[in-house]
Amino acid sequence: MRVYLIFIIAVFILNLLIFITPVLMKNKIETYKLLYDGFSLICHQLTSRSLCLFDDGIRDCVAQADSKEKIVTVDGKRGYKFPVCSRDMSFYFFMLVGGILLPFFMDVNSKKVPPIYLLVIAIAPMAIDGLTQAIGLRESTNFIRIVTGGIAGFVVPFYLIPTLNSVIDN
Repeated sequence: MRVYLIFIIAVFILNLLIFITPVLMKNKIETYKLLYDGFSLICHQLTSRSLCLFDDGIRDCVAQADSKEKIVTVDGKRGYKFPVCSRDMSFYFFMLVGGILLPFFMDVNSKKVPPIYLLVIAIAPMAIDGLTQAIGLRESTNFIRIVTGGIAGFVVPFYLIPTLNSVIDN
């Protein structure tokens, strides 16, 4: 149970930091700069592949070729970019959702990892989307990034928590 709770708390804090960053920027609280810098270590932060917080909700930032602008204007409205791209946001958010729902599917103290092919099936759409975009076959959309990141993120706790249970118990 300890591993599970630490996982949930850690992933919750990660998501909180992601979602609070544009709020801090909008309110001119300088801490947002530290968060952007920290998240730059794990994400490319391209504006064209990110979501922004607008007064009327969360939606695509404008498609600006490889820009890393943190503040964008769309239809006369100012938007504040999240510190990670749309795929990463979805991945981390659904890691939290998967972790919260995990006790309904398996024992949180289990050391038994589900069959690996299920993980491969869950990660494959994200990998295919990212790879085909990286080699220039096509350009993905934030919707596809969100869906594929969410699928992969949702299943990760089902593998990570049993693995951590095994490692920590030994």
